[in-house]
Amino acid sequence: MTPPDSPPVTRSKWRQAYDRFLRISGDPHDIALGFALGIIVGFTPFEGVQMVIAIAVAAFFRCNKVSAAMAVWVTNPVTVPIIYALTYVVGDWCIGGNAHAAVIQKLHTMDPASWVSAVPDILWPLIIGGVLVSIPIAAIGYFAAYKCITFYRNSRKSHAVLP
Repeated sequence: MTPPDSPPVTRSKWRQAYDRFLRISGDPHDIALGFALGIIVGFTPFEGVQMVIAIAVAAFFRCNKVSAAMAVWVTNPVTVPIIYALTYVVGDWCIGGNAHAAVIQKLHTMDPASWVSAVPDILWPLIIGGVLVSIPIAAIGYFAAYKCITFYRNSRKSHAVLP
């Protein structure tokens, strides 16, 4: 009996995305700035339209729209509970530190159909906290993206065969 054919060895999805990111054409500053702006948008609670917002923001600031759209995926099913919990706590603290108690009380005493009225109490802390938490992370993302892109391009130049 012969063993079943093994699937071809493929690179991980993360590695493929990273390789695509490195090969984005354009100025490294513009790509890194788009990436940083995408991180900031990725920390906002506008799940589902974050990519559209990131592309619009990148277009407004005249930086790379592709890298902005890619960076939005910092919020994904694995990271979103951590990110939103952190941004909510920070935003709640900035607003006054007691919004969470009001939201929890409102959600426990209301029927699920009325939960929509609690959205503003949840949304503002998420927005404020998202911006505040994302700024230092976006700064780190900018410098990391810039370094990775310039390192990749310089290594490609040094390995190029001259005629």
